[in-house]
Amino acid sequence: MKKRLTVNIVVDTLSLVVFTAMISTGLILR
Repeated sequence: MKKRLTVNIVVDTLSLVVFTAMISTGLILR
């Protein structure tokens, strides 16, 4: 159970990083 919670946190963090990177790239390209 604890391992699953850690995986969820990692996935959430990665999603946030990818989301931020996409926004940054969009602002730079625009």
